[in-house]
Amino acid sequence: MLKRLERIILYVTDLEKSTAFYRDVLQLAVRVESATRSEFEVGGLILVLEPQFEDQEIDRNKRSGIVLGFQVQNMDFFYNLLKSKGVVFTEEPMEGEMERRAEFVDPDGYVFAMMG
Repeated sequence: MLKRLERIILYVTDLEKSTAFYRDVLQLAVRVESATRSEFEVGGLILVLEPQFEDQEIDRNKRSGIVLGFQVQNMDFFYNLLKSKGVVFTEEPMEGEMERRAEFVDPDGYVFAMMG
């Protein structure tokens, strides 16, 4: 029986660039950082970055994939912080059905939502 979702693995085109984004821009806690993978911990979940295989084609279009969501304490503060660091937002903060929400992309175009 499945117990819980423990980790998410993202295949990235530039491991060094993506690691810097998650470590320095999003300020996620680093668990492992090596030449072949990086791992971050956030809210009990492990986010793993691994290099994309050379022959691997990944369609990162938000309509064909998934959106990963982060809960934030202060939407305006975090939005302004990420904007000041050059993060590209695909949706500006707006009122959702349950809470405020905004969406941004990482260096590979993976879509993330932040809610709060």
